[in-house]
Amino acid sequence: MSGPGPKFLKISLPIFQKISPSHHLPKHPIQTPIAYSSDSWEVDISPEAYPHARRNESVAERFFCRHRVVDAYRWLEDPTSNETQAFVTQLNNMSRPFFEQSYSRQRFHSKLTRIFDQKVYGCISKHGPFYYYWYNSGLQNQSILYRQRSLQDGAEGEEMFLDPNKLSKEGTTSLRDVSFSRDGTLMAYIASEKGSDMGTIRVGW
Repeated sequence: MSGPGPKFLKISLPIFQKISPSHHLPKHPIQTPIAYSSDSWEVDISPEAYPHARRNESVAERFFCRHRVVDAYRWLEDPTSNETQAFVTQLNNMSRPFFEQSYSRQRFHSKLTRIFDQKVYGCISKHGPFYYYWYNSGLQNQSILYRQRSLQDGAEGEEMFLDPNKLSKEGTTSLRDVSFSRDGTLMAYIASEKGSDMGTIRVGW
């Protein structure tokens, strides 16, 4: 991008359009293409339209006692700050209208919903007197941890032990590194909100 005048970023986004009924498709099942053709949609967005991220020159690291490297955007590493969330919201407001115009968006959403709408059981592990396992009915955001005293009890003997979906209003808090004490009386896990790499260690009993 050089020269005078405004500069633009060009983004090619796929748009799927219905093939006209007048088009004759071959009948051979292997050679028959999908009933939608992909076209290219060029979007011109001026860099000036993007929200400007604040630079903080005061944040810097010194390496090998000589080289000072400025980390001007370190504040963006905090996903919980109001400033970071406002910046992300501005970017989403700019990109969302383009995605919403995609003809295939709802088709992909419907197909993925059908694919993920399956019952999923996790592996069984024993801690103390209980057997624990994760279960997802299909479209739950997070799998639920169940337990029961005997493997012979079936569904009648199971009880819900921990439901991560209730840890946040949107059900976006996930658990990882779940661990029990040797006698099974304590359980610790790391809770991460909205896909963040940062987590909070919690202990329950």
